[in-house]
Parts: sequence; structure tokens; C-alpha cells
Amino acid sequence: MAYVHEDETVRLGEGTGWYAGIVNNTFKFKDIGNSKEEQLQGKVGIFKSIPFDHNNSLNWTISGDIFAGYNKINRRFLVVDEVFSAKRKISYLWSRSKE
Repeated sequence: MAYVHEDETVRLGEGTGWYAGIVNNTFKFKDIGNSKEEQLQGKVGIFKSIPFDHNNSLNWTISGDIFAGYNKINRRFLVVDEVFSAKRKISYLWSRSKE
């Protein structure tokens, strides 16, 4: 799911806005151990566009966003006649600004 909102002024190319999105993925692998992985990721950000001429051929956009995610991994391996399991939970947070 994603949302984008932009307010544009009378001047061509000049505007500000924000965006947000979230994704949930579930992977089920077709291996012998029936491994699976779940991902949840989200992103929010803002931006501002500034034109330097009247026909918007030279435009400068400044943006900043925050990205967060969570992964849960459960891998199972079959070695000869024993099943081994490897589980992992990962959380991350990342931010950036961009010109």
C-alpha cells in the first residue's frame, strides 16, 4: 500500500509533499524442510521541489525519508535423516536525505 500527497503552487514545478508505504511479504520455499520467511517493511518521507526557470527545465528536489523493517526467517535443512533449524529475527531502521 502506498500514499503520495503533493501540493503544487501556481509556479510550474514548485511544490511540497509527503509519501508513505508499507509492504508485507511471506515466502514459503519448496525445499525439503518447508522453510519460510516473513518481511514487513515501511517507509515515510517528505520532499520539496524548487524550479529555477519558467518552463521547469531546471528543477531541484530535496527529500528525506525513514525506512524501517522486520524480517523473521526460519530455515530448515535435512541432512541424511536429521532436520536442522536456523531461525533469525532482524529489525532495522534507516534514514536519509537526498538532493
